[in-house]
Amino acid sequence: MKIVGNMDTKLKLCFVFIVALSRNSEHSVSGERVALRIVDKTHSNLGSDFNAVKKLLLKVQPASFSGPAHFQSLLGKCFSLITDSYKYEFCPYKNMTQHEQTLRWNPYSGVLGVWQQWQISNNTFEAMVMEEGDSCGVLSRSTTVFFSCGDVNKLIEVKEPNKCRYVARFQTPLVCHRDAVLVYPWLPEELQHQWDTVETRLYRKEITTKGYNKQLQGIFEEAGFRLSNATKIHLMEEAKKVQQQTKIQEFDSLNLCNSEFKRLKSEVELLKQKLKDNNIDYSNEELAEVRPVDSDGVDYLDEFPHADFMDDM
Repeated sequence: MKIVGNMDTKLKLCFVFIVALSRNSEHSVSGERVALRIVDKTHSNLGSDFNAVKKLLLKVQPASFSGPAHFQSLLGKCFSLITDSYKYEFCPYKNMTQHEQTLRWNPYSGVLGVWQQWQISNNTFEAMVMEEGDSCGVLSRSTTVFFSCGDVNKLIEVKEPNKCRYVARFQTPLVCHRDAVLVYPWLPEELQHQWDTVETRLYRKEITTKGYNKQLQGIFEEAGFRLSNATKIHLMEEAKKVQQQTKIQEFDSLNLCNSEFKRLKSEVELLKQKLKDNNIDYSNEELAEVRPVDSDGVDYLDEFPHADFMDDM
């Protein structure tokens, strides 16, 4: 049996599974695999902090550090901005995420992009490109993070000018010097010589502008500033391995279900405390709106009327 759904529905279904297994003589389930479906209803007044327990899975692994050496001071740091009921979190060289801040059940929380490469223009590191975020229809969310000079490191703006395509602005003293984000100085000497040669060939009209841009792209890929297709595929494969390692186990045994029940029960207690802190009324009757139902429409809470486990929570 595989149980899907939100944390609260998993908790209830998990308990029902335990009850069903414990009452096999009376209801003839005896550990038999039972297909379950759930009828869920969105609640409008529950705390978004509960969503923090959900681990966000990445479709691609972040690329390695690249760019100006002084940007290493941003490694391991994250910067937040709350605007329009959303909290945006930018972690340079990691990812960009979005977390809904409204007090309702199951608020949105997702990945707007994973660090991949630099956007380079006119010999300048123009922006960090975060790609392969959460699915958005046939697209994947992506974010381009531009930099501006400022006294402190600060995420100052996030917009969505086009569907699932976000643009962010990050203020930092790291870009205040006029040469701080020039590309050429941060290339290894050998690649600088290659760039010099390509510039000379373009000046002599030995190559076209298209050929020049193609060779320059190759130099940036070799330096790690841009990603080749092979590197992109490798990062996606690595992300799949991580997903497999962290995949939520199916409740195919009583021990697993019981363990998950205890873990989720603890999370519910945290949520109830958060609701209390926000002076939001909460009663067991609200959870009665979320009921586990099998493939034939049988309501398990009707089948097991003594399964009043919510009284113990």
